[in-house]
Amino acid sequence: MQILQKITEDQPKISQAWVLLGELSLRRGQPGEAVDIALRGLVHNPGNRTLILLKARAEGVRSPVQRIPTLRVLLERDPSYIDAALLLARTYIEIGETEKPVTLLRKQLSMCDASDRRRYEIALAVTLYKNGNKEEAQKIFDSLYQSAPDDPRPLIAQVRLLKDDKLFSQLNQMVSHWCQNHPKDTYTPVAIAADLAATEDSQAKKIAEDLFRRILDRDPNSLPAMNALAMLLQMTGRPEEAAKLYERILKLQPDNVIVINN
Repeated sequence: MQILQKITEDQPKISQAWVLLGELSLRRGQPGEAVDIALRGLVHNPGNRTLILLKARAEGVRSPVQRIPTLRVLLERDPSYIDAALLLARTYIEIGETEKPVTLLRKQLSMCDASDRRRYEIALAVTLYKNGNKEEAQKIFDSLYQSAPDDPRPLIAQVRLLKDDKLFSQLNQMVSHWCQNHPKDTYTPVAIAADLAATEDSQAKKIAEDLFRRILDRDPNSLPAMNALAMLLQMTGRPEEAAKLYERILKLQPDNVIVINN
């Protein structure tokens, strides 16, 4: 952090240093400080969209509605800025505005570059699902799967929706299908399992554990899967099983300080 502060003092026109400094403040739970950092950065980098987005994110920590004016101004200045558009859509959902995000995303889809199209389509599918338009949402998801079957982003988005609705059988089926068709991909199932393991639902944790074990059956030295499974076992009151996994991890990573402490 001191290095970033020094950069902002010596070379204040390096906007990324201000952004990283603000990100650190957000992670430390200091949104007010993050707003101040963004504003100071904007003095030296007027109109910088990444700094304005940082300001909006920090403003919305206490109340999501506070993000909206800044995000609207940002989109008026740069209608193609996808990060601002997606955050505005998510904010509308958070505050219970059900139609505004759909209208916004459809508008953005009508004018976006091809490189941004899938991100907008995923966001629209998620928004429609949350609004109760599940059939239309599924049509978009199906189209996304068909057009780029190796892209995990639609799956990750849909799995989160199913998790929130506790549709674990359907969720498990979808993830199993992905694993069968992508046997070399361990990143996606690990990410999904980690998300499931972080919930308080016992069924979600059971699916997460099964997923981690399936990954390790295919790739016994998968450190992300071993780490995550060991932590899950520890959290669910099975320290002896966790200790065995930690021992395996230390054989592969003898200097892993986190594992040594656990």
